[in-house]
Amino acid sequence: MTQSEKHQHWTAIISKQQQGGLSIPDFCKKHDINYATFHYWLKKLKNTDNEQVAHQMVINSY
Repeated sequence: MTQSEKHQHWTAIISKQQQGGLSIPDFCKKHDINYATFHYWLKKLKNTDNEQVAHQMVINSY
């Protein structure tokens, strides 16, 4: 799986958890997902989103 595919895969998983109403521990148990891995990707994707917003602001300021 490429890095881009992993990014899309985990974006979908995190979205599913956030929209489903289960807590993160309950979601991970139900879907047999490692809790630490979930948090790793949650943090990684949040940082990626923040970087994209920062870049977007620089581009839009011109």
